[in-house]
Amino acid sequence: MQDSLSDWEQEASLMADVYRGSLCNLAATGSSHANEGCYYERRAPVRPNIITTAWVDTPNQEFLLSDNNFWAGIFENDPLRQRAWVVQELLLSPRILHLGKRQMIWECYQSSLCELYPGRVPKFIGRIPKKLPLERMIFEKGEDGNDYPVFSWSNLVHSYTSCNLTNPGDKLIALSGIAKLLQESTQDEYLAGLWKKHLPSQLLWESESDQAGPLITAKTYRAPSWSWACVDGRISCPSWKRQCLFINILEASVEPAGFDRTGAVKSGLVRLTGPLTTIELEEMKQYNAQSQYRFRFRTSSNEWHDSAVICKPSSLVNPNELHCLAVNKRTAEGYRDYDCLLLMPTKSTQGQFYRWGLLELGSEDEIHDFHNSETHEWLQYEKSHGQGIYTISIV
Repeated sequence: MQDSLSDWEQEASLMADVYRGSLCNLAATGSSHANEGCYYERRAPVRPNIITTAWVDTPNQEFLLSDNNFWAGIFENDPLRQRAWVVQELLLSPRILHLGKRQMIWECYQSSLCELYPGRVPKFIGRIPKKLPLERMIFEKGEDGNDYPVFSWSNLVHSYTSCNLTNPGDKLIALSGIAKLLQESTQDEYLAGLWKKHLPSQLLWESESDQAGPLITAKTYRAPSWSWACVDGRISCPSWKRQCLFINILEASVEPAGFDRTGAVKSGLVRLTGPLTTIELEEMKQYNAQSQYRFRFRTSSNEWHDSAVICKPSSLVNPNELHCLAVNKRTAEGYRDYDCLLLMPTKSTQGQFYRWGLLELGSEDEIHDFHNSETHEWLQYEKSHGQGIYTISIV
């Protein structure tokens, strides 16, 4: 029903059933907009060439000249695949016939084919991504033997946030179909783009290295600051194994904006305990999505640790006084890193913060001074547990 918001919300929440229950999905993959249609004037597919050498020592040798990026060249970069709404449609549909500008492509759980190779794509073309049922594509076996959407969910978020979304308010709604199925299968709780059982590590999302420019915070509220859905830009979610988590999640919840609990939200809260200190930050240089900052800890001997670091802001606000929360320790041979969240107070409730960005402490001096820092008088917290451990909340 056109121009009916309630009908749209109802139907949008059913997209998982629509696409997963389809027999075959016809995709206008080569079209940029609705008026282009599905059929194009196309050049005949170019087959791999046989090259015969004329070398003096070894004449008349035959080599097959083919393009290892063949599949991506005819398919992956077409306009439809750049649209965010289509990400879940392509994942959920069991069979897809792509009508592209170069060739027609067939995808199902048994094979991927094209007009040039209608029977079988030869091995010399290179690896062709195989369409998998959503459960096999997303799940990863955890240490307790259960399946969790960890590593592949990270890949999915990166692919999804790399696509274009006409209406930014659809950020969570356009992914709700996949979220529903995963929530049912894992019995995990979906929280505005993150998963509760793995929330401590998933809070450490950041701008992807190929992100052009800074992340842009949404003009109108669509997710809490601790969710990647509150910003626009390419997102990288951590997928490595957590080695030592410093924080303990006490409470995590979101309030849906409508009846769909995996769709749009109107509020969200994470309440936790962890090591917290104050930090002074001054921007020095900017490299695309990354900025180099000079940061300072005040040590217990009233001295200053001064160092230059790379920060990844998720906010365009540029405060110089922040709170630094150590979330995770990564260790490897010869070094250890701390992954920290940088937070700024909401100034509405004591001990309540917005997520500002991400900071990595990589030197022994930085880590030592973090643990021995003398906090400023503007330190905020809900409750102190001693030894630098506090209870706070992030909204």
